[in-house]
Amino acid sequence: MIGVYRIKNLKNNDCYYGSSKEIEKRFKRHLNELKKDKHHNIVLQRAWNKYGEENFVFEVVENCETKVLLDVEQKYLNKNPKYNIGKMASGGDNISKNPNRAEIINKITNSMNERYNSMTEEDKKEMFSMPMEKNPNWKGGKTYVKFYCDCGNEKKENSKTCLKCRDRSGEKNPFYNKKHSKKTIKLLSDKLKGKYVGNQNKPIIINDIEYLSAGEASKVLNVPGITIRWRALSKNPKYYNYHYKGEEKKSYTKEEQKERFAEPQRNKKHNHNKPFCIDGVKYRTLKEASINLNIHIQTIKGRLNSGNFFNYYYL
Repeated sequence: MIGVYRIKNLKNNDCYYGSSKEIEKRFKRHLNELKKDKHHNIVLQRAWNKYGEENFVFEVVENCETKVLLDVEQKYLNKNPKYNIGKMASGGDNISKNPNRAEIINKITNSMNERYNSMTEEDKKEMFSMPMEKNPNWKGGKTYVKFYCDCGNEKKENSKTCLKCRDRSGEKNPFYNKKHSKKTIKLLSDKLKGKYVGNQNKPIIINDIEYLSAGEASKVLNVPGITIRWRALSKNPKYYNYHYKGEEKKSYTKEEQKERFAEPQRNKKHNHNKPFCIDGVKYRTLKEASINLNIHIQTIKGRLNSGNFFNYYYL
């Protein structure tokens, strides 16, 4: 018989789905492994041990042709059955959500280490080394070489000197045969003398005290300059006393500010008091479960959101 089958728990209706070209043989194999406590699915095995053989039933869910067998199985796996660790009919990841994940990974790691340590140096080179053309990063035998200027700084291969030592005299100077205007000369002079000429600093007023710039205010108030600039540009009424000199400060009213925060929350669905199950028992709130099980609320919440506790799940 070809098709999809399930192993169903009559106590809580949780299921394990699978597919086979010979369902009768597969049923016998599952039953034999479960009775011997050696089933490959630890979640199903634990449930079998807890509820007993009399509370499980083997059922054929749907018969189908071989070419569509995996597609039909995937249809049932998409229902997220509790006892299936992997949720892909084609195989996929059967380790990430396995309760014994750490033990399995440790076993695989030790096995690989033992295999590698038992190999000779020649075997290691033959299996793992990628000399010359076999190495995707090989560049024809070229090695990266650094080139240095006489001053000690690094330079390019085809350059005579580094940027610092490059000759900029005469025509090699980008400003050759050019002159600054009188206005530019005066502006540069004033900047060198420390005079404020209108664009290198922007006066800012905080709590009716004027500062030459946000940088000066930062040093005096011990507040980061970027924070001061953000407050000066913010429309939050909390920072109405931060503004640039000569510019009108625009701020939201308290009513407008409340409306701004309230608008995104309107018509938003919240999952407060979302029902969930622990070991097959339904609870309406975290507090209720915490009192009954004597477990901290945050611990329960963490287990519900974790993929490692299959007996904790939202409905």
